Amino acid sequence: MKGMLAKKREESNRKESFLEATIKLFLSIMGRINFLSLERYGKLNEKSYRNNFENGFDFLKYNKKMIKERELKNPIIVGDASFIRKSGKKTPGLDIFWSGKDSLAKKGLEIHTLAVVDTKTKEAYHLQTQQTVLPTEIYYDKKFDLTKEEIGTKKKKIGKKNSEPLRRTELYTKNPMYSYLKQIILNSKELLEISKYFVYDAFAYKKDFLDPIIEAGFEVISKARKDANLRYLYTGKQKEGRGRKKRYDGKIDWKIPELNRFTKEEYMEKDVEVHSIIANAQHLKRDLKLAYIINKKTSKSIILYSTDLKLSAQEIIEGYKARFQIEFLFRDAKQFTGLEDCQSRSLEKLNYHFNTSLTAVSVAKFDFYQKGENLDKPFSMHNIKVANYNNLVADFIFSNSEIPQSSNLITKIHDQLSHFGHIYGIKDDKICEL
Repeated sequence: MKGMLAKKREESNRKESFLEATIKLFLSIMGRINFLSLERYGKLNEKSYRNNFENGFDFLKYNKKMIKERELKNPIIVGDASFIRKSGKKTPGLDIFWSGKDSLAKKGLEIHTLAVVDTKTKEAYHLQTQQTVLPTEIYYDKKFDLTKEEIGTKKKKIGKKNSEPLRRTELYTKNPMYSYLKQIILNSKELLEISKYFVYDAFAYKKDFLDPIIEAGFEVISKARKDANLRYLYTGKQKEGRGRKKRYDGKIDWKIPELNRFTKEEYMEKDVEVHSIIANAQHLKRDLKLAYIINKKTSKSIILYSTDLKLSAQEIIEGYKARFQIEFLFRDAKQFTGLEDCQSRSLEKLNYHFNTSLTAVSVAKFDFYQKGENLDKPFSMHNIKVANYNNLVADFIFSNSEIPQSSNLITKIHDQLSHFGHIYGIKDDKICEL
């Protein structure tokens, strides 16, 4: 037994060492990041990288360990999907997905990412990414823990003669929502150890999506529709005697809301007015704490909500605003760590590449902010990338020279090269904008 445990630990350490070496390459390679470029810049051949990508890795556990060291002040869990440009008929998961950048549905891949964001410092760190794969079958089984083979034994084909009629819950509508839910629910135990607040965009304003997340133990912060069907709660005197007590007091008309029934709250921005109220969402069958935000200049309004009725409007707004930090993770990963560069037809390799790319951005950010440093300085993935590339080239040159690696000259050159080509220059030992 001891020998087996030692073997597992050794394998785990080997996988972690390989990941850290690969992350360093992701942060150093200029241009496309695929198996060929990893071979050119790394110490292994292309086949070795392919085989290791196939083995998989527990990225959630690895990233949780890093986040714990960072000691975030007010963390929240954030989820979001991102479109990945990809061509090729044999790529697994290739389908029609929504591209927010182009505001239309396009053919390609989609990933769904879970991240942690600190509402105070606005730092976002990657937790886990999963590729959205829509089955070609039109059946859906609500037991998320079933394997593909187990689900296959429960299916019946439509159109086949003498087939039994399907129940409505078994019919799969090719909706990516179920893929998102599976990832959230299966990892809920680990996620709840970080935060109980789960923040999502307006996609979460659906009963079928919201209920499983709440049942898993989360409190949700999200955005409601402009025409949301919400009702005032009745706070007046109840009639005496038998009969059901009056609970609701009319529908909220969002065109002309009765703001005297809301609580006006202070907000830091002068041109923004915030009102809060606890109201009932009829189609969600639950009460929600609302933060009704009005822009005085444009007269436009936004309705944010939380399933935690104790949260203030300020906390709801801060949580939802912090959600947008996950977009910077996607941006930096696409621009600098090759999120869309993987050339593989294996689902396992693609998922490993997506997770490594986003984890690389988190590692760069963790190193930048570690020990509470640089909190007043802007984080730049361009600078991180240039510094790592310069050091990679310098290491290659000096390792093939006769100069001792521990010499003061090498240390001085490395220090100068780490800032060479930065958007920010060095002046009097301080980083300043040129």
